Amino acid sequence: MPRSKKESEPLSNIELLESLSQAPTPINLHLYQPPRLLRLAYSGKESSVFDITGTAPGFKGFNRQITRESYQPLINKGILADPNVSWDLYGVTADWLEVNYPDTINNLRLQMDLGADPPVGDPYLHIIFPFISSDHKDMLLEIGRTVYHQRWGIDPETIWLPESAVDNDTLSALVKNGFKAVHLREHQTKSQSAGNLYAITTPHGKILVISGNNHLSGKVGFDKPWADTFFKDWLSQAKHSGTVPRISIDGETLGHWWKEKEGAFEFTKYLLDYLDSGIQDERLNFSSPKVHDAHLQENTSWSCLDSGLGRWKGDQNCHCELPKSEHQASLVRLAKKDLFDKLTLASARIDEELDTVLPGWRTVYIDWFLRQRPSLARGSAISAEIIGDKNIEKLFLSAYIRDLGWTSCGWFFGDVGGFERQIPTNSLRAISEIMGWPEIKPNY
Repeated sequence: MPRSKKESEPLSNIELLESLSQAPTPINLHLYQPPRLLRLAYSGKESSVFDITGTAPGFKGFNRQITRESYQPLINKGILADPNVSWDLYGVTADWLEVNYPDTINNLRLQMDLGADPPVGDPYLHIIFPFISSDHKDMLLEIGRTVYHQRWGIDPETIWLPESAVDNDTLSALVKNGFKAVHLREHQTKSQSAGNLYAITTPHGKILVISGNNHLSGKVGFDKPWADTFFKDWLSQAKHSGTVPRISIDGETLGHWWKEKEGAFEFTKYLLDYLDSGIQDERLNFSSPKVHDAHLQENTSWSCLDSGLGRWKGDQNCHCELPKSEHQASLVRLAKKDLFDKLTLASARIDEELDTVLPGWRTVYIDWFLRQRPSLARGSAISAEIIGDKNIEKLFLSAYIRDLGWTSCGWFFGDVGGFERQIPTNSLRAISEIMGWPEIKPNY
């Protein structure tokens, strides 16, 4: 009989791939909307921290629009259940759907019961992971895994990181928290051999990287191509690179940005047919006889190709989504840097105070955080009065506001007073008022 592998003996790269319950698919769709309304109950009154729902007379808000145009068709047309497609649905978005469109989530569960693959995992909130501490990473990953298990009845094996932003500490945290694979884009890894799957070694073991192709992924949303033309380009890219690329896009690209009447779902259905049957006897083979080793390109994302993570920090060498006027661009950078620096400072101070007054506080905080999910999903006020200690109450509320304040889209666009900028700006103002820290109020 063959010798069984010892627990301490590391998996080979192929064994790591084979340990997954489902093989990586050609396409991954990232489904996510930010928390759009945060209300607080504190000191006997309720108040709004931010409101980016977009609701107005005659318009029920962005989440409802995107659900109607994108998420529901993706489900109802069987696209998310297709074996060529994987998808992630962030916990904060799925909670909102559970409250407002319960049939949508139930349809996903039904498709899984009928044999469709479960979704890719997530950390519940859409926070740039390299910006937060190792303990903070672990906390969010535990929240994400807990919510995922409660919703889908199993544990996640793979994960889509917010903006695919990553550093080596993040990969180490993923392995430590039980994840076997992570979705990244091709420019985020470096290897001596071409591939669409790689293995990276961390202090806690290896993690599989499911690599997405920049060129093909970008063409879907920006070019709105014909399916046969796109598939032939896919074949050409495979021949040129010596490996069969995978693609990853925002799910809302289909139906919301690229409308159904413009052919978004017709394109998708034809493309899925071509992935099954090929064109003119030419097919794409995604099987991976080899999984090569790779190194991580530190502090990178799929959304900032100028400096990796600079669009959220106000880096001088980042021009992502900035005005053409250098003067205006400089103002945006200053505003972003101000928000980033002050939220970083506030985060450290909140954690330090909690470490002092309540050692081991993260276990209690996670339980309390999870209890707030229905309130956040409904737009009801978040309350920490149940804690029973006024000092810990204000610290827990501030930590919660901090966690939502880190939401990535708050820095994404190139304007100072933009709609999404409410998230970090108003979060800092609220923390400043609750904690009595005037120095963290934003300057812009």
